[in-house]
Amino acid sequence: MGKKTYDHVLVLTNNQYPYEGKTSYVFTRKETSTNSDIHFTNEDPVSLAGKLKSQQGKDIWLVGGAGLLDSFMKKNLVDEYIITTAPIILGDGIPLFKTNNPEIRLKLKSTRQFGEFVQNHYVNV
Repeated sequence: MGKKTYDHVLVLTNNQYPYEGKTSYVFTRKETSTNSDIHFTNEDPVSLAGKLKSQQGKDIWLVGGAGLLDSFMKKNLVDEYIITTAPIILGDGIPLFKTNNPEIRLKLKSTRQFGEFVQNHYVNV
């Protein structure tokens, strides 16, 4: 995840990191201390993903916004998209996707409701 997303998650969870026990990589330009679960890095995200894919383990879960997602989309490295919609019309904000990305056809795999939030899970066609 990106550092802005990481910081926002900590605010939302009262500094209780919700992914404890899972190895996490936080992309940042600044040097930050690392612990057993959270690794802060300034490595190229696509390069790190390639290294992780060559290791034994489960799926790679990308959390964040357009800044981090963009490089993965341009290299066709995203297999699934899980997009949660909140019932708020902001009128302005940060776009979910950056410009100049390829057209990506998706198929709806599932929809879940969490209170007022709706989560759509898509897979590449």
